[in-house]
Amino acid sequence: MRLLLGLLPLVAFYAAESLWGMRAGVLAAVLTSLVDVAYGRFVDGRVNRVVIVSTVLVVALGGLSILAGDERYVLWTPVLGDGVFVALLLASLAASEGSALEIALREQDPEAPVDLAMRAFLRGVTARLSANLALHALLTAWSTTQPRETWLFVSGPVQYGLFALQLPLEVVLVRRLAPATDPDAGPPGAG
Repeated sequence: MRLLLGLLPLVAFYAAESLWGMRAGVLAAVLTSLVDVAYGRFVDGRVNRVVIVSTVLVVALGGLSILAGDERYVLWTPVLGDGVFVALLLASLAASEGSALEIALREQDPEAPVDLAMRAFLRGVTARLSANLALHALLTAWSTTQPRETWLFVSGPVQYGLFALQLPLEVVLVRRLAPATDPDAGPPGAG
């Protein structure tokens, strides 16, 4: 459900923009972003940081688009959002407390054992996710010069498609790691 709500601002922008113009599209995207924040607060009791950052970008760049009368600002929202997250993920790789995913794992389950193999895996996932988001940012930047349908497709479904391609890779890699981190599994190949 949360993933679908993340697409709503894009869908609302495109629908309103195609019916009533750029200003209506931007307003629809801003309103649906704010609804996403309210929904998270009401249902989960808190708002996800990713939702907050994307909403701030939509509101700021949407407002700039309306004030300047130029829709290009709002079209760059996904590019800047991806860029912010790539920078944060890459910075976390250099942090002494661990990668962003390791920190998230410790926040979710402070008792979870994180050995060297798991740390290396989480650093790898963080690096691959950074590359995935950087690729999406480049594709989305290119799509701002294309017809609106192309931008909408690249900024929404293509991003989910890139994640869908990365997920099986991560599953294969974590399965390769599992025998090395499971003390009850015995040596790899035993059984």
